[in-house]
Amino acid sequence: MIRDGDTGASVLYDLTRDPGEKLDAAEAHPELARTFKALIAAWRRAQLDYYENPVRQSREYPPVFRE
Repeated sequence: MIRDGDTGASVLYDLTRDPGEKLDAAEAHPELARTFKALIAAWRRAQLDYYENPVRQSREYPPVFRE
């Protein structure tokens, strides 16, 4: 899955069947697309929290992603 950070749009590719990334597979795999979107959103929130928190930066590196 690739997410556009500016627009929030995303596409899901099946690299085994579509190594050239031509076909968005999200419609064919909606549950997988939802799962990946949620994981990317959680990762992004974790990154923002880490880089906006100097105390946390002084205690841990690299940032730890906790689901």
